[in-house]
Amino acid sequence: MVLRLYASDWLMSMALVGLQRLYTYGETNNIIPDEHRGTVRETDSGLEIEPVALEYLPQIFFSYLIDEYSIAERDYKRLQNNLEYGKNKDRFSDAFASIKKTITDSTKKILKYFADTPAETALQDIQNRLKEIKHHDQLEQLQACIHDYYNVVKQKEINDKLTLNYFKSVILSPFFGQPSFLNVAKNSLDLSGHIDLFYKDYVLPVQNDIQLLEVIDKTETGEDVLAFLDEHADYPPFRTLKKAWKKRDITFIRNYIKEEIPECTLVLGQPSFQNFEEMIFSPLGVSSKNAANFFWDLEQNRSLPISSLAKLVLFCVPLGATMYYRKDGFDEQGEVRLYAGFVHTDEKFKEVFRKNEHFKQLKKQSESFGKIVSRLVRGVRKESEYIMQHLFFLEMSANYQSKRTLLDYYHIPHYLAKYFQEYGDKLEYISPYEYREHFIRSALQGIDTKHVIFKYLRHVIKNGGSGLGVYIAVRERHRIGCYKRGEKDMKKQDNRVAAFFNSGRDIRKAFEQAGKARESEDTYSASAGKKVTGIAYRLLNATKAGNKDSFMDTLLRVYMSVDKPVPAVFLHAMHEREMDFATAANAFIAGMLSSENEKQKDGEEVSA
Repeated sequence: MVLRLYASDWLMSMALVGLQRLYTYGETNNIIPDEHRGTVRETDSGLEIEPVALEYLPQIFFSYLIDEYSIAERDYKRLQNNLEYGKNKDRFSDAFASIKKTITDSTKKILKYFADTPAETALQDIQNRLKEIKHHDQLEQLQACIHDYYNVVKQKEINDKLTLNYFKSVILSPFFGQPSFLNVAKNSLDLSGHIDLFYKDYVLPVQNDIQLLEVIDKTETGEDVLAFLDEHADYPPFRTLKKAWKKRDITFIRNYIKEEIPECTLVLGQPSFQNFEEMIFSPLGVSSKNAANFFWDLEQNRSLPISSLAKLVLFCVPLGATMYYRKDGFDEQGEVRLYAGFVHTDEKFKEVFRKNEHFKQLKKQSESFGKIVSRLVRGVRKESEYIMQHLFFLEMSANYQSKRTLLDYYHIPHYLAKYFQEYGDKLEYISPYEYREHFIRSALQGIDTKHVIFKYLRHVIKNGGSGLGVYIAVRERHRIGCYKRGEKDMKKQDNRVAAFFNSGRDIRKAFEQAGKARESEDTYSASAGKKVTGIAYRLLNATKAGNKDSFMDTLLRVYMSVDKPVPAVFLHAMHEREMDFATAANAFIAGMLSSENEKQKDGEEVSA
């Protein structure tokens, strides 16, 4: 029997990408012997798995995760980055504090399991040596401490234990709660104990179900089926079947399997002896006891039937995703959460897998979301219309304890794909990072990015930063709108945005010149910077409210105060003949927050 799994939706696609990664790892690292290589095959629509390949899955599963999330390697990389940061004398104190905290925290975890061992002696020696480090000229001693710590933590037994605890609690538990080896009561198990329990709870049920179907298909008597059930009497579903099939012939048994045992909702041809619940996959699962309108045929014990094979496959979902931290919200009010990212498309499974491997690699390189989107769509030209209609990004953050799932979908319409192909790299110049990420995600969700720009402007005004990054955000928002409307003369559109930006710069320059002229006078006058800040706040509030009259009233007063005429472009902006009011207003405010000697960072000249 060959098990056929189809990437029919994003959930199964994510699971199959994870399964493919596991078996690729298994063959690469010789966990699967030569005689069983090729027992997992990629098809256009998913995977084909020969049952013998299941034998190796538990070993592959844990070996892969230990390599992927190795605490020793993660700590060493973090410590080396901090050491590099601390080579600057002014930053040494902060870098050293971070290094010391990482080693101290990890030492506590290690000694919880490896007290009274040579590791304890080595770690205590490192702690004592760290206490002697006080100055920047002791970098070599600090490097030696890091090296010795790495030699301790990379020991297989220690690294395996720490990494097991990490990926169980951080990577897997948010998606499944505490079934099987994820239960905290199983934390005392060593690696082999985890592997055995995974096999018992996830792989053995699949093997039992496969063998049952084969026996029913090949045998001619009901007695043979009952004998098989007796051999596997410790498997709960078989005990139930034995009661129903006692003294029944093979015809009855075959009809019973077809008519009374529901087929798996996710894997065709597989019998379902359980329901899709929170412990199967908590982000989408529900508690069947409380799901009155979620029952199958109105039977409380049959909500959404799935097979043991589907349960096993879904356990690979986090392995098919790319895991990374993302900040939700802005500045001090933001919260950093762990997200699982995935790229889904209706193309062949090979392409789904390739895109997600690329996505994962780019994230490992700490690339921004905008650059990732740009690179993934840049090569899509010939078939872009169809592919972009069926391509989307998914980001999911789960928390089993609080029963909360945050799930974002980002579809890429054709106009946005064209924008990313042409100008996606310009988004890299929006800084700080969190404002760039929010800008990109809003654009992908079809949300007007002007609300991000409003927050961005307030951040710049409050913290005294440059308005150049805001100008880039305003210009890119306008470009996206032009692509959506089918505008072709982008240079002309860019010049219109630049005209408002330069008008804002001219006003700032006028205030600065007026301030210098008054420096010799005895009367107090607020600095140009304070005046610009106050005006920027008033203009921003009017823009957010869409109050054109209030904006123009403030603008007229500003130009009158420096004895300059209001540029004619503002008359067009108020009537929104050539561009929307928010673009014109935000570009002008960004210009007020940028001095004339600041150079454009993205290589494009600000000219009107």
